[in-house]
Amino acid sequence: MMCFFALILRVSLVSAHASSIGTNFLPYSLTLCCCDNLLYGCILALLIRTSWRKKMQRWAPFTFAACSVLVIMERIIHRGTPWTNGFFMPTLGFSLIGIGSASLIAMSLHPPTCAHRLFRLSIFRFLGRYSYGLYIFHYSVYGFLAAPLHNLFVQHLHSRVLGTLLSVGVVAVVSLLLALVSYHLYEIHFLRLKKYFSYCEHTDELRTAKNEAAVSA
Repeated sequence: MMCFFALILRVSLVSAHASSIGTNFLPYSLTLCCCDNLLYGCILALLIRTSWRKKMQRWAPFTFAACSVLVIMERIIHRGTPWTNGFFMPTLGFSLIGIGSASLIAMSLHPPTCAHRLFRLSIFRFLGRYSYGLYIFHYSVYGFLAAPLHNLFVQHLHSRVLGTLLSVGVVAVVSLLLALVSYHLYEIHFLRLKKYFSYCEHTDELRTAKNEAAVSA
């Protein structure tokens, strides 16, 4: 119900021309507008601990593929124009991205899949550890640094492509450094509270699945 409410709210904002009340990013930034994407992760966390686990993981690749194709087709049709100028992406598109992301996570939890092997690579495990900080800080860092850096690089290098790549690179590095500091000074203290919660049942299921995959290989 909340997922449907968030979608209707985004449709309402876009239909009412959100830009006229101050920003094109209201469908993207308001918590009520984004709560469906948060809830997809919650639904996944619940289903993964039920008898629906295997069925969900079986359908996850097809769901991910369908969501990806629809979003890519929309981008091709609109020739990469900013998503704020259209109707599909700020409304149904955001829901498809959320569902596709949840499906990808479900795939990565299933040991025999390519997604599971891919996300076990050290680079992805590193980024996963600091992903919350990256999510929190990247938007503010981008807002403060992207435009000034882009103009500075273009002015000295006389290339918009290089200016864009370098400015995005600096924003990514600064965001990652802030995420590292946040994790080790703040987040890790809350993560230690996990010892007070039991994950034995889920851990045993995952270990069994890994053993079955090893035997079949």
